[in-house]
Amino acid sequence: MPSSHSAIIIYFATFISLQLFNITTTSSPSIKLLSFLLVFIIALLVLWSRIELGHHTTAQVLMGMLLGTIIAVFWNNLWVNYWMSFLHELKLDGKLRYDELEIMWKLTDKFIKVRGLVEE
Repeated sequence: MPSSHSAIIIYFATFISLQLFNITTTSSPSIKLLSFLLVFIIALLVLWSRIELGHHTTAQVLMGMLLGTIIAVFWNNLWVNYWMSFLHELKLDGKLRYDELEIMWKLTDKFIKVRGLVEE
């Protein structure tokens, strides 16, 4: 029933917009506002195209928008309130070197093989 294209594009537009205003950078508010408007104009064009091309009804697009917005707000809150602080505690905030990434890759590969998720 809901348009998955609408849900996905609104999810990304909402999440990106929330992140734009969450981060503390030296970017001016006008740059953030311009970025926000650009993201949502592109998203609205995709939504319009879904209806105009006859792939979805207005109700399907609206339901996709609602679903995408709810998931984006939920994920943003989860990211800001839990995951970012967790990553900072692990000291994984952009300071990984090649050897650390290689160790993480080997551990992931070993986990997948032990669980039998991929045949060797």
